[in-house]
Amino acid sequence: MFHSLISDERTGSPLRQNDPKCIEAPDFRIKKAARHLWEIKALSQEAATWLRSNFDGAAFGHNEIRTDLAGANRFMRKARGLSYRIEYVGPHSVNIF
Repeated sequence: MFHSLISDERTGSPLRQNDPKCIEAPDFRIKKAARHLWEIKALSQEAATWLRSNFDGAAFGHNEIRTDLAGANRFMRKARGLSYRIEYVGPHSVNIF
């Protein structure tokens, strides 16, 4: 599976695959958007394609969907089952699954 790569903070240039500082960036970001609404945004092109093909009918924006908590949990199970990396933006920290 292809993932986007994080760039070097100091120079802004992409890190090489064999660079020990190289880490894979998440494919999706999920965060609470409103009281009962969660926003899921694709961060890589492959993730955006998968999102559009698997969540047809959801409220789409530009490579994103909005759903309730149950929908967010279903999304995470399905995406993690296919080894997509998910960045969860919580109230006190950011976690990557």
